[in-house]
Amino acid sequence: SAPAAPRRRRGPGGKISARDALYRTLRENFGQQGVKSAELRRAAEKKFGREIASHSASTALWTLGKEGLVRRDGFMWYTADDAAPAPAAPAEAAPLQAASAPVAVAPPMVAPPPAEEAASRERRQRAKISAKDALYQTIQSYGQEGVKSAELRRAAEKRFGREIASHSASTALWTLGKEGMIRREGFLWYATDAGPQPESGSAAAETDNTGGNGASAPAV
Repeated sequence: SAPAAPRRRRGPGGKISARDALYRTLRENFGQQGVKSAELRRAAEKKFGREIASHSASTALWTLGKEGLVRRDGFMWYTADDAAPAPAAPAEAAPLQAASAPVAVAPPMVAPPPAEEAASRERRQRAKISAKDALYQTIQSYGQEGVKSAELRRAAEKRFGREIASHSASTALWTLGKEGMIRREGFLWYATDAGPQPESGSAAAETDNTGGNGASAPAV
């Protein structure tokens, strides 16, 4: 059975309440077509010659809904005994045969050939090599030619597939020189067992205060 209509309430000064004004306007003016809340409020104000604040209308509609006198479908409001548009029928389920179609199975992973695996392992190892080792191994390939530091850094980056910052290269060359692994003549760097030997006047061996021989660090 349809819910009972609300008792008519009067607001201050004998005016109809916002709740009753909205309910009567919805029931008498809009029927089954439904109406948005803002349009309903304006229609009720015009119908009953009184102002209805937006928050009062929202509270009144919420109360009417709790009492089962109105209901909302999307943005539209209806009285409870008016038929709202029927919801769209759910999409027809796909046939069972399609749902149970065989699932494609990924082919088993095949191990790469030994040569390819070895090359991949070598690339990974090269990428992990330190700047110091990369520069030292690269400078050995120059033999007696010698190489400038910037060219050596670029060659090491290309050979080992890794980036070497300029300051990292400078630190690595200085360390290799301190360890006696490389030396510098002018602007060129050499591995210690390659390149022109320094003249006797600039020999690395110098006599210290005690009369012994102290090896000076290669200039960097």
